[in-house]
Amino acid sequence: MDRLRKISFDDTEFMQELVAIYLDDAPQQLRELQAAAEAQDLSAIADKAHRIKGGAANVGAESLAALCAELERSARRGENQVDLEKRVEEEMARVSARFSEIVRELAGS
Repeated sequence: MDRLRKISFDDTEFMQELVAIYLDDAPQQLRELQAAAEAQDLSAIADKAHRIKGGAANVGAESLAALCAELERSARRGENQVDLEKRVEEEMARVSARFSEIVRELAGS
């Protein structure tokens, strides 16, 4: 939350907007990554990982951004990293859950 506050300049309304955009976009991004992985389309995996990485960085989800960067590099090298894809999915779920909590906290303040 500290990183999110810094990114939003501690502007609660802006923070809520950033989190809402992330929460709206994340499920579709995850579905697209899963579809690319299922199809074993390494180019699409790299592209989806890159897009998720950018969104994660925009909201201060640094661990998710780092995992996505690793997945993107791996896919561009032609390596299909099923374990890494699963870790990205798990981290996205964790980030989404935390951001949902943040939304509730901000609504209460």
